[in-house]
Amino acid sequence: MLQKMKNFMSKGNEWIFGASMIDAVFSKIEDDCIIEDRNDHLFDTSMAEAFMIL
Repeated sequence: MLQKMKNFMSKGNEWIFGASMIDAVFSKIEDDCIIEDRNDHLFDTSMAEAFMIL
C-alpha cells in the first residue's frame, strides 16, 4: 500500500518514501460543530492528528 501512495505525493515530499507508515486523515465540514460563522473542522483535525503523532 505504501508503494501505491507514492503516486499521490506532491513533489518535495520525497522524504516520506522512507517512512514505515503513512497516516491519512480526512475531515468534512458537515461533520463538525459550527459555532456562528466559525468552521473549525480543519483546525480540529490538525489538532487531533498532532496528538496522534505524539
